[in-house]
Amino acid sequence: MSGDWMGRLFSVVVPDLGRAAAPGFSFELYDSRFKGMDKLMESELEYWIPLLAGGSGR
Repeated sequence: MSGDWMGRLFSVVVPDLGRAAAPGFSFELYDSRFKGMDKLMESELEYWIPLLAGGSGR
């Protein structure tokens, strides 16, 4: 996990799926896999994004 993961998720990953993110909310799950902001490269978390049907991806 790198410092720019969220921006890449919205600008690259979601459009590459041919979808668009629903505006307004998302869910983050931090558990024992998240090692802290000072250890992002060693960390994992779950980030759930509601996607719009049909989307407007690339």
